Amino acid sequence: QKEKHTSFETRLSGLIINPLYPWIAASPNGISSCDCCGTKLLEIKCPYTIRDISPVSDKALSNRTYCLTKGVDHQVMLSRKHKYYTQIQCQLPVADIDTCDFVCWTYDGMF
Repeated sequence: QKEKHTSFETRLSGLIINPLYPWIAASPNGISSCDCCGTKLLEIKCPYTIRDISPVSDKALSNRTYCLTKGVDHQVMLSRKHKYYTQIQCQLPVADIDTCDFVCWTYDGMF
């Protein structure tokens, strides 16, 4: 699928200060953009507790405190009950961006 993304780039975002409410700010890990997908926030997590197993393994997904879960269609997704979900939902309007690419990395894989 990499071939489908034209002019893809990522960049560090630094601290993003909301221009209307300058006391509110966000610092996502980065911002990605390409011609076909537009601009997205980038949030990357490397959970230490599952560092040696796949982020989508049954063992990881069975951990109640883990950030990923299986939806009703058995598709792996970020849990809406997790603090990372709240973090992203707060960052989106501050950055004035509609979507976020969430990455979960371990030594055994990436989601």
